[in-house]
Amino acid sequence: MRTVNWKVSVMAIMAGSAVVFGMQNEARAAQAIAQALQKVIAKLEIAKLSDLDFGEAPQGDVAKTIAPGASENGENASFNVVGEPDRAFTVRLPGDGTVKLETDGGGAANKEIAVSGFASFPATTGQLSASGSQMLFVGATRGQLLDNQQTGTYSGSFTVEVVY
Repeated sequence: MRTVNWKVSVMAIMAGSAVVFGMQNEARAAQAIAQALQKVIAKLEIAKLSDLDFGEAPQGDVAKTIAPGASENGENASFNVVGEPDRAFTVRLPGDGTVKLETDGGGAANKEIAVSGFASFPATTGQLSASGSQMLFVGATRGQLLDNQQTGTYSGSFTVEVVY
């Protein structure tokens, strides 16, 4: 009489079934391959060519506005923007109340002059040329000078930002 090890037979049948079932699941699976892509463009840069210059004025002088203009005029600030050819960019200018001119360290009303109303040409959006450049001009308004405004040279800085 022959003895069959039924535990081994059952395990072999179960293992075979798992392989068959696993293969059936694999046969229903689908795959796709995608590429990861990146185009690198020229970085956007800005360089100052001239400063915003309110010139000379006597104590008590009224506010003075310098228009950005469409070209350099000796008063407006001018910048050269370079980057990816034919690409649009956004211009960001200082907000009101953020820029002041100072003399002797400021700290007193008669040692500071507010600058506000910044405007640019092109205005909020510019377009780089086919060669990848664009001139940018900035103007602003210098506040009224006090009757007791301290005499001397005043200066302050402001930031012009360009973004793709």
